[in-house]
Amino acid sequence: MPDPSPVTFGGWLRLRRKYLDLTQAALADQVGCSVAAIKKIEAGDRRPSRQVAALLARSLRLPEAQQAAFVRVARGELPVERLPAAAGVTGSPAGASAPAVQHTLPTPANALIGREVELAALARLLMDPRCRLATLTGPGGSGKTRLSLEAAHSLQPAFAHGAAFAPLAGLAAGAGLATAIAEALRFTFHGGEAPLRQLCDYLHDKHLLLVLDNLEHLLDDPATAQFVEAVLQAAPRVTALATSREPLRVAGEWVLEIQGLPVPVGPDGAETSSAMALFAERARQARADWSPDEAERAAAARICRLVDGMPLGIELAAAWVPAHRPSLHQHHGVLHIGME
Repeated sequence: MPDPSPVTFGGWLRLRRKYLDLTQAALADQVGCSVAAIKKIEAGDRRPSRQVAALLARSLRLPEAQQAAFVRVARGELPVERLPAAAGVTGSPAGASAPAVQHTLPTPANALIGREVELAALARLLMDPRCRLATLTGPGGSGKTRLSLEAAHSLQPAFAHGAAFAPLAGLAAGAGLATAIAEALRFTFHGGEAPLRQLCDYLHDKHLLLVLDNLEHLLDDPATAQFVEAVLQAAPRVTALATSREPLRVAGEWVLEIQGLPVPVGPDGAETSSAMALFAERARQARADWSPDEAERAAAARICRLVDGMPLGIELAAAWVPAHRPSLHQHHGVLHIGME
């Protein structure tokens, strides 16, 4: 059945969102705005800014040739009739479904706890048409990989060819990047042509989010920057998300730095911080009946502060809960984090 003709931009937006099987919350996550803002736009109570309209155009998978007109309609500069049918776009066969998404992302074992602010900032960055390479930096153990995976899972519907995740920690040199990325994309090299050339040819017409995880040990290798620059130049619709302890220092790079999770300021506020929430979640995974008393909560909160809210440190400490109780003690003037 054809879509009813929307008489407002908000009506068109609602129909297109439903056609793509997106909830208001999912669309808000992709665009980097609040659910309330999406509701107001669909209700006709608000018009999006030009930047938000451009991000909406990408999230709704409009062809590049139609995105400028979409922004003008969104801003009220053109009538809504200038938009294509909400359940399809110009150039697509009638009744065609939305582009198939390639699911090449690993599924995290645990839900992400905290990081709402960082996740929203990363989503805004990756959906900004000006950003072709975003690098998520931070100390070891700060959760860069987990955050990048969460962002990729959230945003992959906005990319016609989905998202791919390439783990690079075991790579010895930048020269191996083409092979590692090809494995992540499930692409097989053929013939005698150089792997980088074949990969660039394959990616040339792809609309894809490519996660390059753990690049820091390859930054001193000139081949690393050369590879990233070659891919971005050859594939204009590929957006790369790298994780590294340091920026890649590649032309056009946008950097987002993260630190530890917010820590409790005292025992009374322990349960309200992301760091303590992570400790409690991992402790209960290790021992489902864990119910800390006041002293244990205070010790766990102190541990969260001492590891500066780093997720890896919190998870390692919480893993000891089945056998021990969280404790702190001093020996020869040195404070020790321990489990009794």
